[in-house]
Amino acid sequence: MQKFLRSVLGKVRFGNLFRPTTTGNRRLPTVPQSQRDCIIQPKVARRELPWVRYKKRGSTPTGLDQPRTNHRCYNPFGVVDFVVGSPKVARSSQPWANRWNPVGIQRKCFQKIFLLGATMLLCVSFAGQILATESADTNRWENEIQQFEAADKTNPPPQKAILFIGSSSIRLWKTLAKDFPEYKVINRGFGGSYLSDSVYFFDRIVKPYQPKMIVMYAGGNDINAGKTPEEVFGAFTNFVAKTRKVLPRTRIAYLSIAPNPARWSQVEQVKAANQLIENYTKKNSRLAFINVFPAMLGEDGKPKPDIFLSDNLHMNPKGYAIWVSMVRSSLKEHDRRK
Repeated sequence: MQKFLRSVLGKVRFGNLFRPTTTGNRRLPTVPQSQRDCIIQPKVARRELPWVRYKKRGSTPTGLDQPRTNHRCYNPFGVVDFVVGSPKVARSSQPWANRWNPVGIQRKCFQKIFLLGATMLLCVSFAGQILATESADTNRWENEIQQFEAADKTNPPPQKAILFIGSSSIRLWKTLAKDFPEYKVINRGFGGSYLSDSVYFFDRIVKPYQPKMIVMYAGGNDINAGKTPEEVFGAFTNFVAKTRKVLPRTRIAYLSIAPNPARWSQVEQVKAANQLIENYTKKNSRLAFINVFPAMLGEDGKPKPDIFLSDNLHMNPKGYAIWVSMVRSSLKEHDRRK
């Protein structure tokens, strides 16, 4: 894209833009004897100010009989004089240009600025398309979110409960209340959602319940959709930041992305995302990382085949039993820290 813009801009003539608007006929200051050894030569000046185009007027003085020799620079604001023998710049011939301004912008410099602006415009446009696509993907779950809101009106859930939120592994956890009878729990798993979806719908499925603790499982679908571990980690930090702003006393426990036979080819990305999130949770006492990954592997280092349904993706009751044990330990640790 940059090569294309350069090829187009290379044919554009900007000469008229940089012609002087006035010649300026002031008498320039004389060159003192003490400054004769400090004469600014054109080559030196160009090296000091590479964006300035100089036009020599007169000749380099060889004595005090030529005190008005100077170099004149063209720029959009008028003519600015560089006095030979003095490092200072004379005031512009136009009073309004005596403020700070770029001196003698060249054609190449202007093209680079224009090219940078065009590139930034393209980037903003591309980013807008990405956001529009993500918004369209997020709206897939609007019906499920509305069902949650309708159920909340007819049967309001308890406040200060433990909120389980995330993707289909949470949604399919039908025995959640039976598995944790000593706690008030709310299940708000939806679809095959991404971690970023929980951020998007935060104000509708997290904030109203004012939970004392959130147990989240999400991220596997993100990896499967081609997102990087860094993007998954970024979505988690966004969720934490939003929770801290609205519910500063709520703790968050993140269930690590689980291994499964159906997506075993993505195991390295899963491990990387888990590691990033685990390292982050260690820096905050109100965050916890529940690492279910190793408990779901067999002696051969691969997912246990007997803990999954026929799709080799979602767990059966035997698989959920592993989660129940590890989540209960985390909840008890939360109770001790009260």
